[in-house]
This record gives sequence, C-alpha cells and structure tokens, in this order.
Amino acid sequence: MSAEWDTQNRYAIMKVGRELLEQVPGLMVIEVHLADGSFSFSSQVSSFLGISRRRLNEMHVEETRETVHPDN
Repeated sequence: MSAEWDTQNRYAIMKVGRELLEQVPGLMVIEVHLADGSFSFSSQVSSFLGISRRRLNEMHVEETRETVHPDN
C-alpha cells in the first residue's frame, strides 16, 4: 500500500510542477519517456517550432531530435 501511495504522491508533485512550468512565458519543456520512446511537451513547443500539436504528437523521438537544435 505504501508503494502505491508513494507513486501517487510523486505523480501529484510532478503534475503540479508541470502546471507551474506551463505558466512561465517562453519556457519549453520536452519530456522523453525512455521506457517506450514516447514524449510529451509543454504548450509553447508547438508555436516555437512552428509545428502543429497534432504533428508533434505523431513525431517519433528521432524526428524530434532532428527538429530541435542540440544547443536547446
């Protein structure tokens, strides 16, 4: 039971942190989920890269790496 509570607690903390990041103007976050190669991104990523959110959701990790400059 405590392992489940710990997982839920970490998820809640991560969710709040993500919501706060969404409120910072000009800040972009791209999270790569190593387990399955999927990723998620903050709302600013789409407009910054000039790519629709739908297209970003369809992209694979390698395509994303090729789109975002290594210095960023």
